Amino acid sequence: MFNDRYERLLGMVGDEFVREQLLIYKDPESDEHADARDRLYFHLVERFRTLKRAQKQSQSAHSQLSEVMHIMRTWISLANDILYASECLWLGLLLPYTSEQQSRQELRQDSRWLRFGSQSDDEPPDLGALRVATRMSQQLMSLWLEASLYRMRAFSNSTTTATLLPVDGKDNPTRATIQKLFVGKDGYLKTIRTWDIDLNRVSGHLFYKYGPSAIPQFKSILQEFGPQSVGEYDEGWAAQAADAEDELRYQLREEIRREKGHAWRFLPWLGYTALKWTTGYGTRPANFLRTTAYVIPGFALLFFLNDFLNPGPLAVVHGAVFCPESRVSVAHWYDWFVVVAQLVVKYLYLAVTNLSSLGSDGKLASYCGGVATQALLICAALTGYFLLALLASLFFKLLSETN
Repeated sequence: MFNDRYERLLGMVGDEFVREQLLIYKDPESDEHADARDRLYFHLVERFRTLKRAQKQSQSAHSQLSEVMHIMRTWISLANDILYASECLWLGLLLPYTSEQQSRQELRQDSRWLRFGSQSDDEPPDLGALRVATRMSQQLMSLWLEASLYRMRAFSNSTTTATLLPVDGKDNPTRATIQKLFVGKDGYLKTIRTWDIDLNRVSGHLFYKYGPSAIPQFKSILQEFGPQSVGEYDEGWAAQAADAEDELRYQLREEIRREKGHAWRFLPWLGYTALKWTTGYGTRPANFLRTTAYVIPGFALLFFLNDFLNPGPLAVVHGAVFCPESRVSVAHWYDWFVVVAQLVVKYLYLAVTNLSSLGSDGKLASYCGGVATQALLICAALTGYFLLALLASLFFKLLSETN
């Protein structure tokens, strides 16, 4: 099974040198096995650097459109070779096993005392080789991500307009395209997660999830494709660099959040999660409006339930609801419409005034007292301060970008 998959990937590789090294790498018992892996890795890195220099040279007033299009096609070819070679690096070490059952039996036997990608000085050799291969594979996948972004940049400069990017609904086309490179069906994260599932099935380890941090590579990519890196002849990319920077910053923060979660650092993870859902790490203001639209009715409902259940569970069971300050009376059945409308306005008023720390006027709308009420008021005040801080930061970012 592993051999068929390896051969299929080998057939899709376009670079002759990469194919030759993968053929040598196919035999783990070969004396050149490790050398073939290293030659393959450094060859792809050198191809990337050479093409990067060629793209910068092509971005001049004297460059021809055909030359720019050739650069773009070469980026596509390089990205594909990197992707196939990255998978072959770890897959080649599983070729000696005739089936998943055999690899599971032998590798899991070795790793029964090593969980979650942990490492030990006396780690079994097969697991050590897999760990080295997956680390190199992960570094190549970061290179694949950067190559894909350079391909996007070359395309943008060849058309000198951002409107030719595929538009997905109402999403920003630049951000949507970059987002697919990270979390799309065939994107960076989806690919390494799929590989991790395959490796965990045969070895009992999650090599990528608990492997080296990808944060430094993401930071480097952010600097390379942001507005500060726009050159004189980046005519198309200049219009997209700001949007690209927003999405790349979002993906960087997401990677930090994931790594905090993997390391069981709960408080930092919780903070990043809150920033993600409320503002999209400062890059998605619409998230703030959505959050506010949920928080205000949510606290209005909590204030209502606090008053409704104030007499206590036993009293509520016997029909006693609301405290005397908030109790309502209905003389006729049709008065219910007016009462419900009044209650909605009242509890929305309580929610908004307490979230904004203004405090509600007891003459306009009273509420029941008690420990639960005090706790609810504290939560409302803290949540309101948090939302106001987020709103201020969003305004500051908007004004900074305008200037």
